[in-house]
Amino acid sequence: MMLKTIIVFLFSSITIISCKNKEQDKKQYYPVYAFLEQELKLIDSMPLAIFKVHEENDKVDTIIIEKKEFRKIVEGLMLNELSSAKALNDYEEMVLEDASIGDITISYTTDVENKSIPKIDIHINPTSSKIKSLYAERIEKIDGTKIIRKILWKAGKSMMVATTYNIKGTNSKDVTDRFIWNETN
Repeated sequence: MMLKTIIVFLFSSITIISCKNKEQDKKQYYPVYAFLEQELKLIDSMPLAIFKVHEENDKVDTIIIEKKEFRKIVEGLMLNELSSAKALNDYEEMVLEDASIGDITISYTTDVENKSIPKIDIHINPTSSKIKSLYAERIEKIDGTKIIRKILWKAGKSMMVATTYNIKGTNSKDVTDRFIWNETN
């Protein structure tokens, strides 16, 4: 009986130690979700309008949208997928610094099939350590249509979403939406 107790204790100790090592091995990724939330809170706090410029079939339409509607759009495109603490665990991180143009790029990519966002690039100013822009690709399949969205967020200024709809048996359809809240783009 004593031998069984010692074996169980040793096994439990080894398991606890290995779990702690796995937790320590987890990478610390750039807080993409926190950056987007901070940008949205800044937009909410400012007395400004958000212009939506919609381009489709060589036609351009401009409207003003409410901040709540804009937040819903951002949540659907990126925030819902990036909100959990484990959101970037399946991604590989690569950091590149280009001193000649004053840019640090942090790229996250994944090959996991169920991830709607397979790629995220963050461009940082090395002098101020502030994000200049965030680029993300989102891929979805809905009712036989493959939807590819390329999202470019310019910190404090705008978000552009270039969408391509690939419908089986037909030509692809391109739509671009620009959301502008700082006129000095």
